[in-house]
Amino acid sequence: MTYTCVSLLAQRIIAIDWNSSDENFQERVNCIREFLRSSAQWARRMESPAWPFFDVAEQLNPTIRASAQTVDEVLQSIPMRPSTVADTCVWALHFAALRDAGEIPSGLLDPYETLIDMYELGGGFSLDGTGAVEIDLRTMPLKKLEDWIDRPPFV
Repeated sequence: MTYTCVSLLAQRIIAIDWNSSDENFQERVNCIREFLRSSAQWARRMESPAWPFFDVAEQLNPTIRASAQTVDEVLQSIPMRPSTVADTCVWALHFAALRDAGEIPSGLLDPYETLIDMYELGGGFSLDGTGAVEIDLRTMPLKKLEDWIDRPPFV
């Protein structure tokens, strides 16, 4: 059997234990910070107003997508639906489909990799009504794209 980036990522997401863990709290915070930094770089490169949570693959090439069956299987494994967490998992699959097709521009990292890492460390996040990210009932303001774009990597 040949494994693709999409199938390997789908297996990773399906295997996630979505129960939060304070044990890895700081690592999870660093992962979301790294996602915000990476997402800011992608948003600037593509001149996207949708920062920080958006489907990078759709903006790069909307004709290349992960299969509907794979997306459905992954969504069935995520308890928090609909949510930004579920959306980012689907967008990560579509980004992996671009990688399989050789359509990823050079110079920037996978914008979703650190989010998947964060989920694997013990769960997701939510957005509160003020536009801040909540991880285990602790809040981190998103700030602005410019606040994240030139920061050094967090992980």
